[in-house]
Amino acid sequence: MFAVLVPWLFFAGGAVGVNPIISGTLSGSILGPIWPDYGLLALGFGIVTGWGITIAGTPFSANALLLERCTGYNTRVAAYDWSFRYSVISLAVSSLICGVLALPF
Repeated sequence: MFAVLVPWLFFAGGAVGVNPIISGTLSGSILGPIWPDYGLLALGFGIVTGWGITIAGTPFSANALLLERCTGYNTRVAAYDWSFRYSVISLAVSSLICGVLALPF
């Protein structure tokens, strides 16, 4: 069941300023050895999609900061007003896929 939360943890960390590369390194190195073998694909999928959604939908990512620097748009406007629905839908789909991939069959 924890596999469903992996992408959301990335996004929550990115929303408070945690770099997704740090999140990925820590989650992979901590969770990888204790994760069940049959669910490793779910963990990897959750880490990759969580990282991607985090860099696209949080105001502290390099993408948002470059957008602010080059265009003058506020990073919070870009991340939460423009991309928030996309982020939530993507996180929900990613969580569903992670949940299915984590099933032991």
